[in-house]
Amino acid sequence: MSNITETQLPGDEEKELSDECKELLLSLPRERGSISRHLYQFQGFWYSSGLLQSLIAFQKHFPASDSDIVLASVPKTGTTWLKALTFAVVNRHRFAINKNHPLLTSNC
Repeated sequence: MSNITETQLPGDEEKELSDECKELLLSLPRERGSISRHLYQFQGFWYSSGLLQSLIAFQKHFPASDSDIVLASVPKTGTTWLKALTFAVVNRHRFAINKNHPLLTSNC
């Protein structure tokens, strides 16, 4: 993995990015991506430039608290099931495990 020290971002990656994000991208390790042109390593994970800008905005503007749960998925990957699992984890102390458990009787 290489640390690119170019002074300009490649092609389309420069479009629609904030100046702050462009500056950050130039300082991060970069590799060729399969879906996006390049991936950038940030806080131990690899991101496309657009996703990285969204992540930084989320980190800056979301007032997180210890009780928050962030559940994210892309479309058609079982969002309903993920919501049901989240409900089960958060409320597991409220229901005894039996044949009337909400996950066994409800499909919503």
